[in-house]
Amino acid sequence: MEEQNLQQQTKEKKSKSSIIKSVIIGVLIIVTLSASINNYQEKYNSLSEQISSLENENTKLKEEQKSLQNEINEFSSEKSEFENNKSNYEKEVASLKSELEDNKSNYEKKVASLKSDISEIEHYRDTYQELESKYNNLNSQYTALQSENKNLQEQIDKNEATRANANDSASTDDSALDNTNTDSSSSDDTNSYSVYITKTGDKYHTSSCSYLRKSKIELSKQDAISRGYTACGRCNP
Repeated sequence: MEEQNLQQQTKEKKSKSSIIKSVIIGVLIIVTLSASINNYQEKYNSLSEQISSLENENTKLKEEQKSLQNEINEFSSEKSEFENNKSNYEKEVASLKSELEDNKSNYEKKVASLKSDISEIEHYRDTYQELESKYNNLNSQYTALQSENKNLQEQIDKNEATRANANDSASTDDSALDNTNTDSSSSDDTNSYSVYITKTGDKYHTSSCSYLRKSKIELSKQDAISRGYTACGRCNP
């Protein structure tokens, strides 16, 4: 009996010891699980914060993506407008080039025409200078002829006065007077008919002379001679 009791007690002790060990192990497991749970809870909270931060960043990225998309759309619109403006600009450049070529051609024509006009003007200027020189020479000749004509007229007046005095002193000689009147009348008749001069020449001509093509001025032969003109060798007036 005692042995059975001892065995029974030993079994009870072993059973209690096993229970205590199990309890201790359970407690340890609970403590360990609690620590693990706390650790996992902290990790979960950290992960939740990271997830929240990532969600915020994702939201910001979406907003930035939306803004970038808007900018891309605006850029596409500006690009399309630029392409249209480029096309219009190229058309305007082509039109300006064509207009420039036309203006250049017209300018060259005007320059050629102006050069021709300048050449013609220079020709007229040279001709004018030549005519002006001739005019000055003729004017000098005319002035000299006027002076000579004046001198001749004075001489004629003196001769007429001398002749009048001679006629008065010889009034008793009828025969000589008749001869003198006849010679004077014959001389006046010889120089009284009309001849023709030109604006530039120094000869007097008949009305049909070919030298009178450009100008034809009528005067008496006596007046022409008094002005210093001489007879034309072609028409012999």
